[in-house]
Amino acid sequence: MDIVLLIAAFVTATCIAGLIGVVMTGFRSRLAVRLEELAPAENTVGTRTEMVGRLVDDMIPRMGVPLIPSSVEDQDKLRTQLIRAGFYREQAPLIFLGCKMLLMVIPSLVVLAFWMAGMLSGKNSLLLILAAGISGFLFPNYWLKWREANRQVEIRRTLPDALDMIVVCADAGMSLDAGIQRVGHELRLAHPLLSSELWVVSRSMELGMSAPEALAQLSARFEISELRYLATIVREAERFGSSVAKSIRLHAETLRVERMQRAEEAARKSAVKMLFPTILFIFPAMLMVVLVPSMLQIQRILGELIQKG
Repeated sequence: MDIVLLIAAFVTATCIAGLIGVVMTGFRSRLAVRLEELAPAENTVGTRTEMVGRLVDDMIPRMGVPLIPSSVEDQDKLRTQLIRAGFYREQAPLIFLGCKMLLMVIPSLVVLAFWMAGMLSGKNSLLLILAAGISGFLFPNYWLKWREANRQVEIRRTLPDALDMIVVCADAGMSLDAGIQRVGHELRLAHPLLSSELWVVSRSMELGMSAPEALAQLSARFEISELRYLATIVREAERFGSSVAKSIRLHAETLRVERMQRAEEAARKSAVKMLFPTILFIFPAMLMVVLVPSMLQIQRILGELIQKG
């Protein structure tokens, strides 16, 4: 039994280490990989680490092949979800499905090892194996939705500031392309997510894409109304020959008002959200602090009266 536990622990640790390696190295862009290959190698300390990362990078996509959706619509839907979550790599669907396979198999193997070691009964082991496998299979889907929602919230929070900076650049005489590039460079420390997306928009326009098309692709990567309206505003401004800076300024003012309204709404909801923790945790503790000394004193007085009587 001890050998079975050691083997199960080794397999679990190996799979977890491989999964961490995929998360840390699997979603790098082709440009970063190519630049690392072209850079002169000063030492060979990280050679083995790179080889392990490449091995895991080849193994995880193969594990995800059995989970590939059969229909083209489901494949496109998965690709769209990964893009909205920030994974633009070509092999991102296979890596995601491979991680789902690992998270489905590893907990089941751990529960199976515990059952073989006699630490679980036969009736509960099958249910635990099924529950562990199903939980590991469904967890990446919820994590993907959570990451997508967080990215949307961050873009909504930082977009008005970026639009104000673009307007300042336009008022200074810069074109829209140069303004987006400049703002993306200036926001790299304060808002890295929006900075990287503006960098993608800038590179798309440098490759010959128009500003409305590049902004439309940006809105498709996040699927939020603020970016979709921005792409429409720029398109209509260029179509009718109106001032792009003035249109963006009005849109930025609207976004600032909406951001203030969302903050006020969250502040009003906080009182209701604090009601349940107060009733469940704070109020009982206060009752204990207030009533327990009085109850102890009453008990002591009653005990003295009983002894005297």
